[in-house]
Amino acid sequence: MPYYLSARSVMAGALVKDQVDLFLPDGFSRPLGIGPAGVALSLYVNNTLVPWPVISGSGVTDPLVSAGSVYWQELDPGFYGVRFFPNLPGAWRLIWTYATSGQTTILAYDVVAQGASGGASALGLKASFTPLAVDIGAMSCSCSCSNPYPGGHPPVYSPGVFVCCHTFSRGDLPIYFKDGQGNPTSPFKVTYTLYQNTASGCGPTMVGCPGRVPVNAAPGEYYATGSACQGGCPGDWFVEWSYQETADSPPSKVIFPFKTFNAAAYCPACCGSPCGCPKGW
Repeated sequence: MPYYLSARSVMAGALVKDQVDLFLPDGFSRPLGIGPAGVALSLYVNNTLVPWPVISGSGVTDPLVSAGSVYWQELDPGFYGVRFFPNLPGAWRLIWTYATSGQTTILAYDVVAQGASGGASALGLKASFTPLAVDIGAMSCSCSCSNPYPGGHPPVYSPGVFVCCHTFSRGDLPIYFKDGQGNPTSPFKVTYTLYQNTASGCGPTMVGCPGRVPVNAAPGEYYATGSACQGGCPGDWFVEWSYQETADSPPSKVIFPFKTFNAAAYCPACCGSPCGCPKGW
């Protein structure tokens, strides 16, 4: 018997906790001692099957939960909790199957980007990002050197990672807008501001001028310009997009995170950094 739960709105990049109720064939007794191997999971993100394994969450504290697995744990006898870390915006569906009773439980989530309202505006305008799987393993230095990273490239961060001095172009730091019918549309006003998360723990620092005007590449498609690390240092950055649907509507904001790294970290044996941290940063 399938059990369906309505979709919850949650944030990308934030821990999600939920419960899976399992029952024996009598329909009301709860099975005891079910571990990760006792259930089957099919995880879909935007209708694409994602092969995340189910692993034991026993002894795993919340800060250690990471994307790539779903953590299963018996909280109390017969009561089971799950934790996971959605790393991309979109429609997430966790379909749990308990073969002993033929039970299927579907947990549904609408995962929105951090800073987003989580839904369409009053007139149906929706802002979204295209997740990037940036392969920087193909990059090369000006001389021959050994790459210290397994697989030929540093860890790839979602949604984007760029070497310092990379010139941003179409598709690097984008935002897309559609109306209620799913058609590309351009808002009344779109601007962006760049921030870097400082290592001092004092919070994000604005880099450059606020309210910059992006390139309008196509109807409903915009992207930020400039270059990676410009005015700052390698590390964690984000674009804060601000847009108004109409001249009278209040501004809405969404955040697009990305990471930059120094070229010396890619091939430290012989390649120097083309950009350093500006004095006074």
